[in-house]
Amino acid sequence: MLRDPQTVTVNVFNPAGELVRQFTAQSLSPSSTAGLTLKSAAFSPSAGGPGLAIQYGSAGDTVTWDGRDAGGALVSPGSYLVTVSSTQGGVAQRWEKAVTVLGHGGGDPLDGPWPGPTPAAPPTPSCASPCPRPRRAWR
Repeated sequence: MLRDPQTVTVNVFNPAGELVRQFTAQSLSPSSTAGLTLKSAAFSPSAGGPGLAIQYGSAGDTVTWDGRDAGGALVSPGSYLVTVSSTQGGVAQRWEKAVTVLGHGGGDPLDGPWPGPTPAAPPTPSCASPCPRPRRAWR
């Protein structure tokens, strides 16, 4: 018995619900079933970094998202939605998971960890015991 071919589309949407990246016409390994597994719930895109492995099939069928949009620009840090849509024999299925894109770490001090020493917390005010209570203004 021959199985109907199964096509799978992997999409990434930004927080506004706009399509950022699409991996189309992925076909599953013959013994695989569609689904969605993310290597991590958060990742930091960087030049030459591993990216986010998106497993869309049970036999290890995977695409890697490098944190770039369809035009090749790095996306902004934030929450994104990864979806896997599958159609086989006229039956459509969809899976979705959220992923957080962290700072890019590409040299911009706002993208990476704090560049210098961590600032100290402001001092806690202290007073002699008992501390005076603030007065309530009556109108």
